[in-house]
Amino acid sequence: MQEPKPVCFSRDAQLSVKALKRIQEQQKFAKENAAVFASLTRREREILTDWASGKTNDAIAEEHIVSPHTIRTHRQNVRAKLRIHHTVEAVWWAQCFDLV
Repeated sequence: MQEPKPVCFSRDAQLSVKALKRIQEQQKFAKENAAVFASLTRREREILTDWASGKTNDAIAEEHIVSPHTIRTHRQNVRAKLRIHHTVEAVWWAQCFDLV
């Protein structure tokens, strides 16, 4: 099967049709869910960023100088507000809102 040709060019980057569609989906998702995302506190956004970046609770706690229990609480709050059930959903939210 032949690789699709890039559809957008710049000096340093090329976007495939698949990548362009993913960006459009992320923009649509962000627009539709802006109010829900706005309900997160600054700290919850920081935790979502770290979580989506693959950091452990212990690593996040050490970085923010709080206990791992506090990080678990923040993650539970983020999960509840954004209705996240799996880490991959956290990554999606973080990508759509340019956190990672």
